[in-house]
Amino acid sequence: MAHSKNNRAIKAVAAGALGIALLAGLGTTFAKWYEEQEIGSSDLKSGHLNLKVADAKWVDVNHGNATVDASTFKMVPGDKLRYTANVTPDLVGDNLKATLRVNTTGTVAGNLANIVKVKTVVGTGTDTEKTVTPADKTAIPVSVELEFPLTKDGKAPAQDKSNWWGSEGEDGAVKLSATKVELVQNDNP
Repeated sequence: MAHSKNNRAIKAVAAGALGIALLAGLGTTFAKWYEEQEIGSSDLKSGHLNLKVADAKWVDVNHGNATVDASTFKMVPGDKLRYTANVTPDLVGDNLKATLRVNTTGTVAGNLANIVKVKTVVGTGTDTEKTVTPADKTAIPVSVELEFPLTKDGKAPAQDKSNWWGSEGEDGAVKLSATKVELVQNDNP
């Protein structure tokens, strides 16, 4: 009888092992506890950076700030032209700061590169750029001044003509399409 009890015990162990193997083979798992919590009640959204340019015009400074069409105006030595506009920044973002400026890179090229002088102003003073934030909602004046000096040294023409331009700068071009009013996001520390 002892042999029969051992056989039954071996059979029971084998059946239990077979049952566990079958459960594991069928993909049955034992339950694990699980809990979750949302990290917020709404979606996180991004802001934006825009600008609006209004009242843009070119004027002939030498002739009473008369409005001119820059696409047809022909500069000569002694001329000074000024572009003016009002730029309203539109910034939305909790940590957003941006720099308003006029980029004149590539504006004056070719045979006018060393002749025509370019000066930019952002705001009402003499600054060339201004930092703005979402709180800045009012228009900011922006100007670009192009000067074709009468003489090389900026003084009145001398009798010896060595101070004059001669034919330098004739039939040149100032690339206005290369001049851009920019609003550039500042680095976020």
